[in-house]
Amino acid sequence: CLPSLETEYRVVRSDGSVRWVRENVTAGRQQHGGPILLDAVVIDVTERRAAEETAREQRAVLEQVIAHVPCAVFWKDRLGTYLGCNERAIQNLNVDSTAQVIGKTDHDFQLDREEADFYVRCDREVMANGRPLLDIEETQRRPDGSRAVLLTSKVPLRDASGEVVGILGVYADITQRKQAEEALRESEEKYRALFENNPQPMFVYDPETLRYLAVNDAAVHQYGYSRDEFSQMRLQDLRPPEDVPALLEMLSSTRPVFERRGVWRHRRKDGSLLDVEILAHGLRFGDRDAYLVSAL
Repeated sequence: CLPSLETEYRVVRSDGSVRWVRENVTAGRQQHGGPILLDAVVIDVTERRAAEETAREQRAVLEQVIAHVPCAVFWKDRLGTYLGCNERAIQNLNVDSTAQVIGKTDHDFQLDREEADFYVRCDREVMANGRPLLDIEETQRRPDGSRAVLLTSKVPLRDASGEVVGILGVYADITQRKQAEEALRESEEKYRALFENNPQPMFVYDPETLRYLAVNDAAVHQYGYSRDEFSQMRLQDLRPPEDVPALLEMLSSTRPVFERRGVWRHRRKDGSLLDVEILAHGLRFGDRDAYLVSAL
């Protein structure tokens, strides 16, 4: 049996253009011991080579993105077996290489059973429904015993025919963000308690509209208005009419973050007047700038 040969190479055409060709050469011997005959077929494969090169470049870019994106990335087959992951996922799973991840399931790693079960349930839901699960908050036990909070999204992986063949997952460690949110919540609760329980009347108002945004119990008791009534009022409504122009003139200029605004007359709901010293402090109230005012 005589050998055959297949090879690809570039050729330069008469117009100077370069093309890729594939040549198939088959050897055959004539009857009665004649000379060996070569049968050669040459096919232009330039477009296929260009498509393959484009695919290689795109794959290289994708691999770089997966490797350096600031999130953990992983993908699994329909059985929940890892097919691959990036470096960040490797670190979080407490292994040394991708080879120690591929072929394993979540139950093979140092995770709490409850955590691993939850990951598997989410994987199965995505594959069963063929729809993504986005922004799942879940925990992951780390080697030092601490628990990280993860924000995870999972999408189905499909083959060329559209059949679901696995899942792709991406997650970010949001532990520090959650800790900051909890610290902020505790701080807000502490300062709200100080505000609500302060024996001095206190108000929060919007410097743009001059409407009251919040009042404490002492203010409700001192002035006789309910909280609902205060929510419909502006700073001018606690002043005698003749004092309003001076108030508006003072507020029309840029105010410092903290200031003593002097002694002003306030009017209670029953019409009686009282002299109060005003202290004001700029702050953020929800999503807006505001002033906290104490009436001493």
